[in-house]
Amino acid sequence: MTTKPEIKVSVRSLIEFYYRQGDLDLVTYMSNSRMLQGTRAHQKLQKSRPPEYESEISLSYIRESDEFNLLIRGRMDGLYRREDGIILEEIKSITQDPDQIGEQSWLHWWGQAKIYAAIFCEQENLVKIDIQLALYHLDKKKETIIKESFTSLELELFFEQVIGKYLIWAARLSTRQQQRNISLEKLEFPYSSYRKGQRKMAVQVYNAIREQSQLLVQAPTGIGKTMAAIFPAFKAIGTGLVDRIFYLTARTTGKNIAAQTTEILANQGLDCRAIVLTSKDRICFNPEKACHPDDCQYAKGFYDRLEAAIDEAFPIKIYHRATIETICRKHRICPFEFSLDVALWCDLIICDYNYAFDPRVYLRRFFENIDERYTFLVDEAHNLVDRAREMFSRELLKSQTLAVRRTIKGKLPEIYKLISKLNATFLDYKKEMESAEEHSLDKPDALELPARKFIKGTDKWLAINQQTSYRAELLEYYFLVNGFLWGLDNYSSSYRTLYQKERSELAIKLFCLDPADSLAECLTRSKSVIFFSATLTPFNYYQELFGCQPEAKTLNLPSPFPAQNLTISRSRIQTRYRSRTHTMGQLAQSITDFLARQKGNALVFFPSYRYLQDALEIIQQNEHKHQLLIQRSGMTEPERDEFLAEFQKADTLTAGFAVMGGVFGEGIDLVGDYLTAAVIVGVGLPGIDLQRDLIRNYYEDKAKGYDYAYTFPGFTRVLQAAGRVIRTENDIGSVLLIDDRFFTMRYRQLFPKWWQLTR
Repeated sequence: MTTKPEIKVSVRSLIEFYYRQGDLDLVTYMSNSRMLQGTRAHQKLQKSRPPEYESEISLSYIRESDEFNLLIRGRMDGLYRREDGIILEEIKSITQDPDQIGEQSWLHWWGQAKIYAAIFCEQENLVKIDIQLALYHLDKKKETIIKESFTSLELELFFEQVIGKYLIWAARLSTRQQQRNISLEKLEFPYSSYRKGQRKMAVQVYNAIREQSQLLVQAPTGIGKTMAAIFPAFKAIGTGLVDRIFYLTARTTGKNIAAQTTEILANQGLDCRAIVLTSKDRICFNPEKACHPDDCQYAKGFYDRLEAAIDEAFPIKIYHRATIETICRKHRICPFEFSLDVALWCDLIICDYNYAFDPRVYLRRFFENIDERYTFLVDEAHNLVDRAREMFSRELLKSQTLAVRRTIKGKLPEIYKLISKLNATFLDYKKEMESAEEHSLDKPDALELPARKFIKGTDKWLAINQQTSYRAELLEYYFLVNGFLWGLDNYSSSYRTLYQKERSELAIKLFCLDPADSLAECLTRSKSVIFFSATLTPFNYYQELFGCQPEAKTLNLPSPFPAQNLTISRSRIQTRYRSRTHTMGQLAQSITDFLARQKGNALVFFPSYRYLQDALEIIQQNEHKHQLLIQRSGMTEPERDEFLAEFQKADTLTAGFAVMGGVFGEGIDLVGDYLTAAVIVGVGLPGIDLQRDLIRNYYEDKAKGYDYAYTFPGFTRVLQAAGRVIRTENDIGSVLLIDDRFFTMRYRQLFPKWWQLTR
């Protein structure tokens, strides 16, 4: 006997669905700090209530139908149980006076409260109940109470109206869910056999999801990691172990591979829904316009046209960027906001790391008030450490402050004064920099008060939602300052303050040395996490910096291809900066000799553009049979495609010169004869700079600190570059490692076990 599908919806989402109409207005201001302020306001009012008051009361209601069960959940802010009756309280924080609040807000607030009251009356067998809205003005610290009485019959009628509309949508979701689950029962692995190690990875991924645990997988290129992650995750949805999958990746190529893998399963009969999310700045139809109905035709009447767009989109299995754009142009709606709406009914969401981890842009509609079981599949996970440092660091520039101050001069005098105080604090720090160091253990406390006053003052103006020519610039700066305050609030022993002074400029950066704690908090948004990459060496380094649980499991898989298919040779030439002038001729000759022995195309990786150019000047003078291509800094996407296309020409031998850790060092797929060799110059160490040195010094164990700051990130680049050569079971190639350090035990113990060294 099969269990009926269960469709879940929160009370808030239910009301938003019921009152969905009119324009999309993403410029309408809602403070980034409102959540924290609102929480504090809730807590303040709840603590001020008398002893008989109950707070944060969870409610749930199940509406059964023949095909599915609808589960409605929510949490009431408060409840008075008095002899003369019961009062249900809904608390809302506001920045406007009650008579300035728009109709939609009132509908949503009363709607939520009435749904809670309807459920509560039924469960407690009440005939009537009072509802009070407690509105707390954040600036005036003033509470306004609005109370109304309702009979249980009135509430029941309203409840049935709301739920009746949603049940139509829920029935569609239920039918789709049943079709998906039937297809998952029948779904088999899409190939006649697993590659070596692929089945083992798939089993371990499924077990991690079942056990709600964390798993780190290192598996060489060619094992089929993406399929080994996505296939068992879908099967886990079918067995009821997980509700939704987030495939998180750092690159567009990673998103494309995940989408292609899902298409393979769909062609095998999987009736799923998957979406590839594209960032707002890339998919926006009117990037120069504000997200406001007065400025953008795709925002005006968005919700009035949304239903027709949903009807067209619903049968589609996989939503690519082009699919979203086509539907949105036809129905004249915002493509980014529509893609987020589509994601709500998708089983698989393919997106950038930011949407799960970055506190500025993570998907709040999924990760706040979590009522689902999520699995995170973290692709190319070796990239997450540095990306996380970026996500949790914050920077503010004096030039940004001056620019916005100039823009609003004579227009917003009060805000102008507040920005001037911020600028004055920058000047004080700039004077201190004459004798101070470039970094500090302490956070820049002097910026906090003027920053908070600026936020508070700007809050009032932004809440008016007045459309002006300077609003967008002020709003952008507001978010920068608000983000900086987030950094100050979260400043800990794992942060350092960096001061970079150059002429009239001063940049103050709150640099996150160790993202582990912040990532660990983000990982609680999922029930299970699978990190996978070809390069997670050593595991303990990544497990620590990912913020994994101590009991997280690891899986290290060998190459699925014969070891003899890849020849690894080494050269003892010193490539350290101080030795390069003396060894340049020897290096150029070694590369030339290696290329002369190759019958196919090659990539030659250097640690820097300067080193590459210096060596190339000599190599070009030598005799060689390859055409030489050079990666330039800041290449556009078409230029990168043109670079790679040269490797696919059958009549020309090509040697591409590129930088380790760059766009050609990972994520490219030149199979077979397109690429048969690689030269790796140096051990890939990141450039020595203040930030890397601070990371090194952060760890009391100095050897560990150097490894964490330099050795391990550098060797990951080496492994990624070497991984470009063997992509399939038919590939045969060779790699030359040039650096005397490759002969030391420090590096040899990091070599993959399946590497066979010729010398």
